[in-house]
Amino acid sequence: MKLRNSLSAILLAMCATFSLAAQRLVADGISYTVDESGRAMVVLGDDYYTGKVTIPAVLGGKQVTSVGFGAFNACHGLTGVVLPDGIATIGDYAFNACDSLTAITIPETVTVIGAFAFHGCSRIVDIVIPEAVTSIGEEAFFGCTALKIVKIGKNVTSIGTRAFQRCTQLKTVTVDPENPNYCDINGILLTKDAQTLVAFSRKNASWRSYTVPSSVTSIADFAFYGCDAMKSITLPEGLETIGEWAFANCGIMGSFTLPTSVKHIGANAFFGMKSCKSFYCGTVEPLPLREVTTPFGMFTDLSARTLYVPNADAVKRYKAAPVWREFGKIVAYLGDVNGDGEVNVGDVTALINAILGDTTYEQKVCDINCDGEVNVTDVTTLINTILES
Repeated sequence: MKLRNSLSAILLAMCATFSLAAQRLVADGISYTVDESGRAMVVLGDDYYTGKVTIPAVLGGKQVTSVGFGAFNACHGLTGVVLPDGIATIGDYAFNACDSLTAITIPETVTVIGAFAFHGCSRIVDIVIPEAVTSIGEEAFFGCTALKIVKIGKNVTSIGTRAFQRCTQLKTVTVDPENPNYCDINGILLTKDAQTLVAFSRKNASWRSYTVPSSVTSIADFAFYGCDAMKSITLPEGLETIGEWAFANCGIMGSFTLPTSVKHIGANAFFGMKSCKSFYCGTVEPLPLREVTTPFGMFTDLSARTLYVPNADAVKRYKAAPVWREFGKIVAYLGDVNGDGEVNVGDVTALINAILGDTTYEQKVCDINCDGEVNVTDVTTLINTILES
């Protein structure tokens, strides 16, 4: 109740500040203010309110046009809300933590859905964003763990960070084809030019193995956060930016390959990837990283993980580079099949065993000639590499 009380105090202070300009009305335990233009706003609901609430279109002769900041914050007994046409704004924290709320229809007149507006509404199953909506705030639907379907109208121009994160049952996001700013590809939310992947639907058909579209150059903050059933992901060459917390808590991926085109990795991008024991970097020169903004998390122990880089020169560079040098083993993946840090006849034996199926190794390590297959030609290439060295 601490947050609830804090928000209530803020609202009461606001009401006191504007008492000369605003009229206060109360109906069914819900407080409203009327501004100088004669429009009413819901400002404070009863935090013990249970059941279904209906907001009137007109109250005391005044049109109700908005649900204000924190109006129903933490109303845990609220199960349903009927909002009238005429509502234009659903304010920040308006229905935050209403964890018994099962259904709400957003009126066609709404243009703004504020930050944290439905944050933690864990029983809402589907949301239709009306055509009039232009803005969806930060974490607006964060933690709506029962939400399965989101439909975004054609006029949305901005979607805040983490708007649909922690929606653990989300199967698909669809965007009106006429929307000039966003689109969906197979239920995944992207910017219209398909260059930024905004949010991945955790229960999408591709939720265990996913290939990011080749057009994508940026992965937004928190885009794949918490995709704990994701076993593999393929990133395209051409990807330049990986946002903060982008793949955090993707718990069961065994390996991760970083495209050579990546120029920036946000803080904590790979935090909590506990099963990821192999990390591949295709560039000889390490991407500059800082300890305080490490993509692996400041207190993550990398000593039990292996970093694979292209060649012996790259090994030296990564062993001297901040953050990268914390990996327990740094080895050249082109030729060092058995991972002992050297390329010699032992790797030839290991490669033959891998081809025969007697031993399992990472394909990237075994694909010596980089043709996408592991076969006898890789053995020949490896032998020639050893003879030439």
